[in-house]
Amino acid sequence: MNDDVRRPDRESGDLGHPVVRGGRHPVSSVVVLGDGPAGTVAAAAAALNGDRATLLGLGRIPDPGTLETLDLRAASALAGLGWYDPVVERAVPCGPEGWVVDRAWLDPLLRDLAAAAGVRIRTLADRVRTRQDDEATEAVVGVLAAGRHTPGPRRDLGPDRTVLTVSLPPAALPGLRGRRVEVAAGPCWSAIGDGVTCSVSLTLTGALASRGPDALRAVWRRALGSAPSWLPDEAADQVPRVDQVRAQIRLSDGGPRAAGDAALCVDPLSGRGLTLALEGGVRCLDDGYDRWLVEQSAEYVAAARAAYDAVGLDPAALTVRARA
Repeated sequence: MNDDVRRPDRESGDLGHPVVRGGRHPVSSVVVLGDGPAGTVAAAAAALNGDRATLLGLGRIPDPGTLETLDLRAASALAGLGWYDPVVERAVPCGPEGWVVDRAWLDPLLRDLAAAAGVRIRTLADRVRTRQDDEATEAVVGVLAAGRHTPGPRRDLGPDRTVLTVSLPPAALPGLRGRRVEVAAGPCWSAIGDGVTCSVSLTLTGALASRGPDALRAVWRRALGSAPSWLPDEAADQVPRVDQVRAQIRLSDGGPRAAGDAALCVDPLSGRGLTLALEGGVRCLDDGYDRWLVEQSAEYVAAARAAYDAVGLDPAALTVRARA
């Protein structure tokens, strides 16, 4: 148990979104596409609301060391499903931030908990059989939770971000529990650790002209010139993996609901991706969900602006300075 973060519970009023809220009535069937945290939670919330819920996905397990922070809001979403204890007992406390979780164990654990809650879990290869099973139902509600590349109309909330990440042994940053972020006069450096592994990321604004190993190594080494003092020497010889992210909100078009990055994708430096995935998954079939998404996007934009203003930088000024 993390003594710095009080356990959310219904009695204390911390849990602001119990699963069954009366915001909608159960429907005959809910089919969720995407079995990451957002989709899994969405299917479980539907099942606990009395729906016949099916979760379609690939069953992928992220690589070990795919670390994220679990804050009090995210923990409250889990508590609403009755999942607080099985998740938090495996998470690593990191002070007021909450906990660090590794997606390598979190994702399969959430799917196991969803199955225990009555969710039918199917691979995408089973989708034809699932569709035939659902033909006799009176109503089918779809939820898209297949990540930020899910098709649909979107509005940008910020510029493209290029994130370069290397994984290191815990001895490289001893004592690191949680996230550490530092904005220099160009790139943004961050690190996260759970005592078993740690990762260091460089976040730049803009897109890389090339993603080849030589190009990535060149960008990484140039950025090391402005690296913070806590960056371990071991990071210099690594070839980083690359991810391209743009903060966006999906626009309502009368089609299926969306959750997680498919609905609201945020700057990875915000540390709020898992929180929005879990909260959004719980809420995505409720009346007022679209309004909640807009509110969360506005809150994110304001928080991002305040974070960059605090160090005297404009987010758009953090550009990729090296191109291959």
